[in-house]
Formats: sequence, structure tokens, C-alpha cells
Amino acid sequence: MKKNKTILLLVVLALAGTTVFFAFRIWRAGVVARQEQRAFHVAQQLVARGDFAGALTIIRQQPAAGTHQNWSGLEVRTLAGLRSAPLLAAIFQRAPGRVLADEEASLVLARAYASSRNVVLFSKIRDAWRLH
Repeated sequence: MKKNKTILLLVVLALAGTTVFFAFRIWRAGVVARQEQRAFHVAQQLVARGDFAGALTIIRQQPAAGTHQNWSGLEVRTLAGLRSAPLLAAIFQRAPGRVLADEEASLVLARAYASSRNVVLFSKIRDAWRLH
């Protein structure tokens, strides 16, 4: 009889422990999502006020994967505001669509390519925006 009570107690403790573990994970995921949403909103406000350096600091603190916000678009907008052609060029080499989706970023990068006489990449940006 005592053996059955011990086994029942262990099963109950295992179920309770599992429940607490998964409840904590769900709670933690919600907290992280709210923190990310808050940080994204603050970064958007900083960009709107013209504080691009402050926004970039927040953007760079975010995880690269598993996010629910459009951090990459905000990063490109921020770099365009900073007129950071070298960083925009690095993004353009990896993912041209990210830069081409933002008119100001495309303009900053096109001007940099034109001034450095890089006709091939300048033409690529110009041709992408020609139909707009």
C-alpha cells in the first residue's frame, strides 16, 4: 500500500513540475514578445523624431531571428536617416531587396555609388526605381 502511495505521489509531482515548467515557458514567451513590441515602438518613435543613432542602438540589441516585428525594414530606414552608405552597401550586397524597398535608402546608396563611379551598382538601383 505504501508503495502505491509513493508511486502516486511521484506521478503527481512529475505532472505538477511539467505543468509549472510549460506555464513558465508560455509566460516568458509573452513577456519577451511584449518587450520586443515596446522596443520596436520606441525605435519607431526615435526615427520619427530624427534620433537615428538612438534608434540604431535599440535595433542592434534585438535578436536576429524569431522576432515578430519588421526590424530589418526599420534598420534600413534608420541607416538611410544616418546617411550610412557603407552599412547600406553591406546590406545591399547580402539582400538587395531590403534596400530597394526603401526609397530614401536607395537614394543614399545610389548617390554613393554614383560619386564613387560604380556604374554597375548605380544602374542596378536606378533601374529598380525607374518603373516607380
